[in-house]
Amino acid sequence: MSERWRPETHMFHLPEGEMTITLKDVAILIGLPIPGEAIIGITTKPEAGWRPLIRDRLGFDMSTTTPIQGRGIHH
Repeated sequence: MSERWRPETHMFHLPEGEMTITLKDVAILIGLPIPGEAIIGITTKPEAGWRPLIRDRLGFDMSTTTPIQGRGIHH
């Protein structure tokens, strides 16, 4: 699939047409629950920082979590 990825459009170009991956697709593939409404607009950093908010919302502490290593997409 990597040879069909087009970074300029952020889509895969397939014989059937263009395709992009949505958050819902990722949620289904990895079992990630996404409850609630989308966050839109301006966000401000919480006084205590992002780590406590992420710990409370996602249920894990980022300071003890090893980052995921991967190839990524380079522009």
